Amino acid sequence: MAKAKTERGDQALEERRREVDNGETLHRDLRPVDVERPREPQATFALRLAPDDVAEIRRLARDRGLGPTQLVRSWVVERLHAPAPPLDDGTIKQIVDQLRPGLTDVVREAAKTAREGRGARAPTVSSAQPAPIRARGRAAKAKTGS
Repeated sequence: MAKAKTERGDQALEERRREVDNGETLHRDLRPVDVERPREPQATFALRLAPDDVAEIRRLARDRGLGPTQLVRSWVVERLHAPAPPLDDGTIKQIVDQLRPGLTDVVREAAKTAREGRGARAPTVSSAQPAPIRARGRAAKAKTGS
């Protein structure tokens, strides 16, 4: 008996598919349409968000008539393709302040090198020669026998 129900269900489903394929209205004013799918393969990118953030994304998506994934995807793609904003003086100062400690170390090392006589004079194009490689750490100790 179950098999007979299944066959009837399959037949009804096939009949309904044929009706839809012939352009019958599915629901109110909706009709089947051809959907273009991206030709390039898509990749999945997972990220962790706080539950409150997820709830807010779901609410915003619902308000816009979108799924949450569609909304987040549109935000990410929009940001990726947006031109970079111009840097203002405050941002530039912030970047310099973050780089300053590292630059100070580089300047100190250059001054030390100059005091030791290795680079007191900047090489010119005609006299530029590669600087000798100086061993450091274990290699230097092994070379000096220490």
